[in-house]
Amino acid sequence: MKKVFYLNFITKNKYLDTSIYKIIYYDTNKGLSYMNQIKATITNIKKHQNISALSFDALGFHMSMVALELNEKLQVGTHVTIKAKATNISLAKEIEHQISISNQLHGEVYEIDNGVILCSVKIKIKDTILESIITQNSASKMDIKVGDKIIALIKATDISVAQIVGENG
Repeated sequence: MKKVFYLNFITKNKYLDTSIYKIIYYDTNKGLSYMNQIKATITNIKKHQNISALSFDALGFHMSMVALELNEKLQVGTHVTIKAKATNISLAKEIEHQISISNQLHGEVYEIDNGVILCSVKIKIKDTILESIITQNSASKMDIKVGDKIIALIKATDISVAQIVGENG
């Protein structure tokens, strides 16, 4: 499987002499891709004014998401596919103290693709593969290897519903 990474120029900061790029890659087998997809079932919905907090059962883990506008078809028991960008998934080998990132998915490093600047780390969680794109520096500091136990961390604000699959029962 050949991957070609593209850097999509977004903006240049003339004061700091730095640029911000959006990372997109083209996988010759799958086409343009940069979103992880996870099958989930909505277990709770809490609404206040125009903000909604959704809870999910996904891969045997409790996950949560915050949304400003909620599709009326989304109800408790609805089966959905949720998505998160690979660049929005942080990694940890262990967590010693409480952290504010509510979505913590425990898995195993399945594949590593080291680049000069960036590193693609694929994590196997049950029958799902998630990809995290981190800096090569971070991957080296963590000494990440295939087979390592790893925790994928995703903020509730970095998740969205990609697709409604169906309703329960």
